[in-house]
Amino acid sequence: GGRGNASGGDRGRASGGDHVVVLQHGWGASASDLRVVRAQLVAFFPDALIVAPRVNERDSGLGVAVLGARLAEALKEALLRVCPDLLQTDAAGRARLSFVAHSAGGLVVRAALASPLLAPTLPRLHAFVTLASPHLGLGHGISTHVAGGLWALQRFVVEAPLLDELALEDPDGAVAALAEAAPGLARFRHVVLVAATQDAYAPPHTALAFAHPGADDAYRSMATNLLGPVLAGDGEFSRLVVDVAFPRTDANTMIGRAGHVAFLESSDVAELVVAGLYEVFQ
Repeated sequence: GGRGNASGGDRGRASGGDHVVVLQHGWGASASDLRVVRAQLVAFFPDALIVAPRVNERDSGLGVAVLGARLAEALKEALLRVCPDLLQTDAAGRARLSFVAHSAGGLVVRAALASPLLAPTLPRLHAFVTLASPHLGLGHGISTHVAGGLWALQRFVVEAPLLDELALEDPDGAVAALAEAAPGLARFRHVVLVAATQDAYAPPHTALAFAHPGADDAYRSMATNLLGPVLAGDGEFSRLVVDVAFPRTDANTMIGRAGHVAFLESSDVAELVVAGLYEVFQ
């Protein structure tokens, strides 16, 4: 594994030039689900400190604001152990903080960054990379299979406010509000949104945060609010689309789940993404 782990596997404090990379899983997942991504990060960047908080493994369907607050608290505790310079506003070191998140984990990270607990880290934000994260929710342009499955989960299987938020059916409009939340993504030097062509769970238009044909004004507004400051800022923004070749067709490929989890289950896909981001993480 990497040099640091928020679950207690820290291997000493970082020096001023260290790079901390935080991994965040999505709904119904765990930190260990990102082990393939972690392995590739360690292989390409052996000096990075990899932090994988486990705080949201239980009750991962809570609202995005709650999950973000829990992540912020856990991450502050982890940084105090592995790289306290990131929490010192007057520190003279060159420590950097990056995030790699899968699925709803991308929204959780964005919510965490709005916490005052992480305010000292804002000047040190380096890279924000999301893998198949539904940044604009799942209320528009998704397949009937996914829409039907989401509806069934919401009503008959689990009580998960996060699913209502992603479906854009919550009364507070959490996803739209998050798109407007400060500090936003403009504080990062690099913002990279990654999607898979075959992903029906977080289709490219929401994973890459662009308005699909037929999107209404509210949906377009979310995309503008999220990316407008990024595009107007000094950092670099890019979108990466992965076309996954599956050896056979099965139920997972037919409903679009295979494309969503390919980032977690395929070493080839994870290697392709991390290698493609080599200069970003340098």
